[in-house]
Amino acid sequence: MATVAFGQTPDAAESSQAYLRAVHARDQATVESICESWIETGRNANDPGLRARGLARKAYAAAIFASMTPDERRLLFDEALAIAPQGTNLGRAVALVLQGSHERRWSDDLKNGLSILEEGLLMARELENDELLSEGYSNASQTLSLLGRGHRSLDYAMRALRYGEHLEDDLLIGNALFRLTYAAGYIGCDDGLADIVRKHRDKVSEQTWLNFISQQGEPGELEEPLARTLEIFRDESKDAKYRVYIGIIGVHILMRLDRVAEAQQLLMECRELLPGGDASTELGIDYADVALKCYAGQHEDAIKIGGETIARLLDRGHLQHAQITADLLSKAHLELGNTSNFR
Repeated sequence: MATVAFGQTPDAAESSQAYLRAVHARDQATVESICESWIETGRNANDPGLRARGLARKAYAAAIFASMTPDERRLLFDEALAIAPQGTNLGRAVALVLQGSHERRWSDDLKNGLSILEEGLLMARELENDELLSEGYSNASQTLSLLGRGHRSLDYAMRALRYGEHLEDDLLIGNALFRLTYAAGYIGCDDGLADIVRKHRDKVSEQTWLNFISQQGEPGELEEPLARTLEIFRDESKDAKYRVYIGIIGVHILMRLDRVAEAQQLLMECRELLPGGDASTELGIDYADVALKCYAGQHEDAIKIGGETIARLLDRGHLQHAQITADLLSKAHLELGNTSNFR
């Protein structure tokens, strides 16, 4: 992707789309070039709104690329909001949406981040800026999922999808579908949602599709995605955390195919590969482990690790997964005859 030359006056729509695509492609040089172009052009043209957008985008990108400290990023957000014109305008709306997205993603301040995001979305609605609305609703959807508000999260993901479809923007559609499947993972995915994801198969990331198909795919269509998960898991050139994440998806597919021994072997390999200190991915392994032990008839072993796993799932807001685990443990207790001690 060609970069926008420093100091060049960018076309607002084209450069905004180029920024989002460069972020998605993790093209740091292009992202930084576009941001600096906005900042410099805004300064030279005495356009504080454009400059504010550039500063906010620069701060958000710096978090993605880990190129600044949290305090440095917050200073950029503060500067963006300080120079953005008062009232409803694109510069302030972008700064608020990105600051809110930043706070919920990198500071774990979910409620404050959501509040800031909602303020930016209100401005984006008044401005009728579909691109920012799709981006903002996608980010807000995941925040709501983490806060345990699954139905509202699904509603926001659907809004993000509608705005993306209106713009016929594949990247925005793909991001919204990722949030849609993420939200559905908390509250369940009915046939209608499954049809939406299948309709846009070519627009979702491979990771999103594999995760979706592992849960919603028919038995006859699981062999191909299983082969792909194993191929990615064995690829030593890929990031270890990503390999483990995909490997866990493979474990769930193998369980659905009733290939328990292979699922147990793959889960053991996932645990061995897991990077140290990655609590989120470790929780994904333990969740799969409880399900696999129950499926394999190892009820006592499942009960030993199940209670703590449920507590950790609830602590992170994974309500649906916690309920699924609780249901599995309930059945495990019944299999062992513990009908009076499990509630």
